[in-house]
Amino acid sequence: MNTWEKKLALYADFRVSQVVTSLDERFNDLQERGVTMGRLTQQWIDDTKKWAQSVEDEIFFKIKKNQARIDYK
Repeated sequence: MNTWEKKLALYADFRVSQVVTSLDERFNDLQERGVTMGRLTQQWIDDTKKWAQSVEDEIFFKIKKNQARIDYK
């Protein structure tokens, strides 16, 4: 995941379920459905969430916007 094309596509996938959500909401949902059902591990959730948060920080640093000001709903 070292190109912006790959980073943005995967990051966007982690921000969307039925609607656009925050990363925390999305990973809580993935944890509830994926870990509980045995499709995902808690380690995968933790590692992937950390990666997604670092990409989000990098994106908002580059566009110089505060992600807290973005309305998710």
